[in-house]
Amino acid sequence: MDTIPCTKPILSKKSAALLLIFGVFLLTIPKESCAVETADTINYVGDSVDISMRSGPEINFRIIRMLKSGMKLRVLEKNGNGWSRVLDENGKEGWILSRYLTEKMPASLRVAQLEQTVTILQEERDTLEATLNEIKKSNQALSQDRAELDRLRSLMQNTLKVDTENKHLKLKTDRLSAELMHALDDKRILERQSDASFFVAGATVLGLGMIAGFIFAKKRRSPYNSL
Repeated sequence: MDTIPCTKPILSKKSAALLLIFGVFLLTIPKESCAVETADTINYVGDSVDISMRSGPEINFRIIRMLKSGMKLRVLEKNGNGWSRVLDENGKEGWILSRYLTEKMPASLRVAQLEQTVTILQEERDTLEATLNEIKKSNQALSQDRAELDRLRSLMQNTLKVDTENKHLKLKTDRLSAELMHALDDKRILERQSDASFFVAGATVLGLGMIAGFIFAKKRRSPYNSL
């Protein structure tokens, strides 16, 4: 009776145990830990429909919230399965598909910013126009004040001129008054002298008349006249 030789096992029990442990280890490794790319950059939700933020890097994870186009997000990390872990402006963290992210600001957000800039510029223009109108009113008021000042200055100059002329007239009047008083004094002196001359002449005539009468009377009483 032939005996069948016993063949040596290909793997020992120890090797099989090691392979089993290694396989279990591979199965326990999370999918998102494979090919993980850490990042800390600012991205935006692209120009598309609203996308969902999930609690994990798979579509079967629950939806945390919906993200609108143009929303600003901080990218914390990216895995090799097309998902990114992000942080929104409210501090809420979750996972979204990386293909919906863009580093450039979306057109919708740029348009919104441009519209806001245009609004601000229009308000600034309105403010500048209002300020310009106020300046024009102020300039008009200043022009009126300047005209009034020129008028007052002209009146002052005329007043000074009139005052100067009045002073000259007063001096001239005083001089003429002095000349008149001197002339009146001369007239009085001449009148006195005339009165005195008239009195002397009258007295002289009277004296001469008296002398003539005396002589005539004496001649009439002379005895020689009776012959």
